[in-house]
Amino acid sequence: MSNISIGKINNQEIQVIDLFGIEYIYLKPICSALGVSYTKEVFEVMENDFVSDKHKLLPIVIDEKETDSIAIPIKYMLGYIAVISKKTFLSKDDYLKNKRKILDAMYEYLFPHYKE
Repeated sequence: MSNISIGKINNQEIQVIDLFGIEYIYLKPICSALGVSYTKEVFEVMENDFVSDKHKLLPIVIDEKETDSIAIPIKYMLGYIAVISKKTFLSKDDYLKNKRKILDAMYEYLFPHYKE
């Protein structure tokens, strides 16, 4: 079980972990990069019919400290990011720019042979 960095957005390392052949992406750094509440998004994950039964709580190292983060299979995270809360301390432009960067990093990781 090792983490793979797929990009750094807004000083947050976006990480993927392979767990028994399924790649998961951590929610906590994505929330930090988007300036949204991780705690609120955990509740949203639990209420979301599409991902509520697919998430895992996994250890992650952030700023050299080990903590836990909800992780969602990367194939479902692409869709989930589209509905992440727009309530943020970032400006709307920064929020959208960072969301695009996260989606671009995931796309490039998943589809390295396809270029726009």
